[in-house]
Amino acid sequence: MHLEEALTRIQEIVEEIENKQLPLHEIITLHEEGQKLITHSEDLLKEAKSRLKLTEVEVDSPPNSTESAPRTSPKDEAEINLF
Repeated sequence: MHLEEALTRIQEIVEEIENKQLPLHEIITLHEEGQKLITHSEDLLKEAKSRLKLTEVEVDSPPNSTESAPRTSPKDEAEINLF
């Protein structure tokens, strides 16, 4: 499931719980589904962040370089940190 789909479903779950008179077992089921979607969304964001950092290292490193990639400063990191 894509991030956008997961976030849409999470919003639907929140609205269902807030706006409907549901039996407790349905609320619990929806809550569990929402928790799974939140975990899935966090995993997708972590993967995207990792891929962005990898791309940054590739861009910063000269081709065929044996040197390690330069470390970013905290200021650079704050600008890059999208998540």
